[in-house]
Amino acid sequence: MKKINPWIFLCLILSLFNSSCGILDPAPRTNGNFTDHYYSCGPVSIHDALTDFYYKNNIYVKRQLTSKEISIRIQERHKIVSLRGIMSVFDNRAAQLTFPKELIDELASHNIEVSEVTSIDDVDRISDTALVLVHKKGTILYYHWVCYPRETAQHYGKDTVIDKIYVLRLSLTDFFLDVPSLFMYTLGMIKIPKEFVKHGFNFKQIKRVRDVAIFEQSKPGWSKPYYEVVKIGRHSGYYLGGSKLEAAETYPGASVWGIQGWTHFTLRDAERKFKQVCKRFNQKKEVQHAQP
Repeated sequence: MKKINPWIFLCLILSLFNSSCGILDPAPRTNGNFTDHYYSCGPVSIHDALTDFYYKNNIYVKRQLTSKEISIRIQERHKIVSLRGIMSVFDNRAAQLTFPKELIDELASHNIEVSEVTSIDDVDRISDTALVLVHKKGTILYYHWVCYPRETAQHYGKDTVIDKIYVLRLSLTDFFLDVPSLFMYTLGMIKIPKEFVKHGFNFKQIKRVRDVAIFEQSKPGWSKPYYEVVKIGRHSGYYLGGSKLEAAETYPGASVWGIQGWTHFTLRDAERKFKQVCKRFNQKKEVQHAQP
């Protein structure tokens, strides 16, 4: 005998005993979309995961979608056959649900794939971004999406049960390369500035040989700076979540730190590492110093 979907069973029960029954009190809609879904945990966690993923991977977008815009995209994409719509007939709280397939489809529209893992220990808190579906032990009412590690996966404390863990990965298969000519690609590329501020840290280029550079990292209140040796990357432009990213140089993110980026406490150590990295990545030796 085929098992009854627990969500459908839940809605039938609530329709009989719960004052929030959708038949008596339907969930509000605007242009056919549930407004209660706009700021529910699904769209909000997707928004937070994108923010965290962009930061850790050094990806810049001109404007990030709000959780409301993400919600509308999800609902429009699945409007013809919507389990959320069916369930909300029985209980208006179902309008807030976001299903795993909807979450995966929305991330795919941003050129992001997911890799499902079985344990929260498989998620690297430093370099990874994950979306985690949890529920409260002993209940069928309380489910929640979490952006991990920005939020704790133990949303319900010791009663938390983890159902799904999706680790975000950048998809390279759908990139649209805008400029086939290497000359034009290099000519129009946005360069990493010699001085910039990122997340409260001040960066100042000390020296650069082609694709290898030393940046001084400082922050108000620090007694002395740190030094980062980096291998500068680049891309020729692509579309990400409907936004066009122009051809640009890239500073290595957390996911490749230790491979294309290294932190040192002294300039002497940074200079030593700089020479090693130059031998590995560079062929000609033309130093570009920061302007005073």
